[in-house]
This record gives sequence, structure tokens and C-alpha cells, in this order.
Amino acid sequence: MNGHLPDLYAILQVERTATRGEIRSAYRRLLRTLHPDLQSGPGAEEAARARRRLQAVMEAYEVLGDPERRADYDRATAPARPNSEQQEPFLLDWPPRQGRGRAGTFPPPDFPLLDVEVLLEYFLRRGFPW
Repeated sequence: MNGHLPDLYAILQVERTATRGEIRSAYRRLLRTLHPDLQSGPGAEEAARARRRLQAVMEAYEVLGDPERRADYDRATAPARPNSEQQEPFLLDWPPRQGRGRAGTFPPPDFPLLDVEVLLEYFLRRGFPW
């Protein structure tokens, strides 16, 4: 998981696979328990801690309650893939496997190899394209 983003699912006390309805009901349950008007005369420190927790719950619901923002958050906090899968897609099969008649051989068996002298003669007679 990404180190600088808070775990919004833990704040709302739901699983990552929770449905939108489960997230909404967890949010409402936490609002009822953390709302300052419903607190029974806590001390100043406890009231400040409850306010911070309530703010965190509201921010978590703001992200997880919106399907588009939730998808962005899930992509940003997705577990890292193993190093072999983090390579660029075009480098995954490099260097090409050597072998005869198999896919991935380099050069392919039917690839016409041109002689350098033939290429030079062609360009010297017809002119270079640039």
C-alpha cells in the first residue's frame, strides 16, 4: 500500500471489497457515535480527538462514497507488483528467445537478410531518400 495515503477503509472500518451500501451504513454508524452533540460531556482532549476522528471519517466517506474517486484511490493504493511485472510491456520479452522455428526467434526464420553491398549499390544508383 502507498505509504503517504491513509487507509480510508480502516477509518470507516470496512473491507476493501465493501459495497457502496456497506460504506454508507458504516459512515452513518460512525457519525452517530462520533458526533459532538451526542457525546456525553467528554474532556477537552477527548473532544478534540473525537473531532479529528469525525473529520477523518467524513473525508474517508467523501472519497469512498464516490465510485470514481474510490476507483482512483484503489489504483493509487494498490499493492505493488513483483519487480518482474513492473517492467515496461515492450521489454518483457527482451532479449528474444533463441531457437529455430519458434515464436520469438530473432531474426524470424523468413526474414530476408540483405547484404550491405546490395544496399549501398541500391542507394548509390537511385540516390539516398534524404
